[in-house]
Amino acid sequence: MDIKILHYTNVSIEHRKVHVKGSRTKACVREWAETASCHGLPHMAQANTIGAIIIWSVILALCFLGFIYLFTSTLSQYLRFEKVVTLKLGLESTDFPSVTFCNINPYKKSKIRSVPELDALKHGEKNAEIINY
Repeated sequence: MDIKILHYTNVSIEHRKVHVKGSRTKACVREWAETASCHGLPHMAQANTIGAIIIWSVILALCFLGFIYLFTSTLSQYLRFEKVVTLKLGLESTDFPSVTFCNINPYKKSKIRSVPELDALKHGEKNAEIINY
């Protein structure tokens, strides 16, 4: 924090104190703005010309107004508690197939006969002693 020492002639001590107090406040605000995480404030604080300060101030103000608009519109939409339900039922008719192949016997009889446990299932209790539990 740098404080400029000014030489005053014919100026009261109270006026000098107010000027030093004002420059201290200005330095604190500038330091805060330079280290702020809001992107526009450091650019505005580090700007060297009045034109750059005005441009960054306008950009920052427009972004803030955009935020306020989006926030209030989203909040009001949320607080309306609207319920939007759209049902689309696809009950379109389909053509029935003219030919359908169904495999009634999914297992080959010759393969079942080659495995004694499966062949025993076919005969039921008659061959129950062959099946190993």
